[in-house]
Amino acid sequence: MFSADSELLLVASVYYNWILIFPLTGGFAMLYEGVFAGRTEGKPVRNSMIQGFITFAVLLLSVNWIGNHGVWLAFIGFGLVRSGSLHLAERRTQKKAPSRTRLSGIR
Repeated sequence: MFSADSELLLVASVYYNWILIFPLTGGFAMLYEGVFAGRTEGKPVRNSMIQGFITFAVLLLSVNWIGNHGVWLAFIGFGLVRSGSLHLAERRTQKKAPSRTRLSGIR
């Protein structure tokens, strides 16, 4: 879309599937970051970043076997772990929250 250089387009086509998957894996983490920022809860976001970094570092070792696809795999793993971690933290928060009850006397 941004270039007419055939060599660049050929190289980009190799990573096309990774490029399509990437926003789907990390996008939910961005949404949950907003939820936790609105609640002024930083601990789940911090924990998801640590877990995501560890996953990224481990998956980055795959570069030795699959080349640059390993970098994309590491980014995808980072996004998935962060999204999953924040989703689970949100579910735990919802279970701890008191259930909404109807106020007595108000109709």
